[in-house]
Amino acid sequence: MKSAFKIITRTKSGVLSLCVIGGFILMALFADLIANDRPIIAKSADGITMPIFSGADSKSYEWSMQPIIRYKSSSIGSKVSPYQSPAISDKKNKNYHLLGTDHIGRDVAAGIVSGSRWALLIGVLSILFALLIGITLGTLSGYYGDKGIRVSWIMLAAWIFMLVIMLFYIRYSGLNASTAFLVGAIGSILSYWALCIKASEMLSSSGYIKRTLISLPMDLIVQRLHELWKAVPVLFILLSILALVTNPDVWTLIFTIGILSWPPISRLVRAELLKVREMNYIKAAKIGGLSQLHIICKHALPNAIAPLFVLVSFGISGAIVVEATLSFLGIGISPDNVTWGSLMGSARTNYRAWWLAVFPGICIFLLVLSFNTIGERLREHYEKY
Repeated sequence: MKSAFKIITRTKSGVLSLCVIGGFILMALFADLIANDRPIIAKSADGITMPIFSGADSKSYEWSMQPIIRYKSSSIGSKVSPYQSPAISDKKNKNYHLLGTDHIGRDVAAGIVSGSRWALLIGVLSILFALLIGITLGTLSGYYGDKGIRVSWIMLAAWIFMLVIMLFYIRYSGLNASTAFLVGAIGSILSYWALCIKASEMLSSSGYIKRTLISLPMDLIVQRLHELWKAVPVLFILLSILALVTNPDVWTLIFTIGILSWPPISRLVRAELLKVREMNYIKAAKIGGLSQLHIICKHALPNAIAPLFVLVSFGISGAIVVEATLSFLGIGISPDNVTWGSLMGSARTNYRAWWLAVFPGICIFLLVLSFNTIGERLREHYEKY
């Protein structure tokens, strides 16, 4: 991480990109303090309070500290008209909108602040999920190959049955309260797998079955998955997955983008591990009796994942663009949550509302350009070596 930071800060464009990304991160972290319809801190008859967190709504403040933008992204004023231009302001009546309003009268500046939170949340978490899948499959493909993993036929049948149950669960659960469902599914799968392992050991030790080991061609399987993902357009897969899920939420979108983003990560990890596993220190670790998991985590992966920083940077920018595209089309996260893509989408019904396309578009452009610039700097460095 330190070496990647040094590589980025060697150029002015890298430093500027880090500053832009840092600015958006601060905007996302302190979104409630920047744009809100309640004071940050105020003094009333009850003493000094923070209405922005406590929810207190009193008009008899002796003094108060107001946010920079005095609107929430979801608040609609009674005197606010839709498609209000940024040039129109009425400071005396506190009806001032710095960047105008959208199609239902919500403040665009507050929407941009809120949209930064959704863009970074979806972009970062979806790539972390893609890293989990890509590193796992890339390790199985590159380190073990086609003959490195041998399992009994009972465990192979249990694994196939578990996949069928998981697919059935994803299709018909609707993913309401996605996090709870996901935790429950993982817990059930691990419990089922542990029971299958124990049952297989007991039956084989008692002589009821013969424990025949079968080689799993993991490299072949992963390579076929790569070709399948490459053959079908990503947008088509994305729309198909979202169509199968009832009431998609932000976690569904994160998991979907992550599932579609793992192939480049897996290919890179596989290519690096194909080289690393032939190194002398890996062979020495195997001769020394170290476990495979210890060798992979302590010796193989740390020397193979440095180029992943390039894919992570490009991946985050790509996830941000995908989220904005889906929100623009109206099939992203809930319409109650204002995002940059939804703001741009509301400009379709009124082409004169240029501010709805320009200001969110500038934010998307700056954030994506910054991540791409960082990725280019890292790629130029690793290509030299």
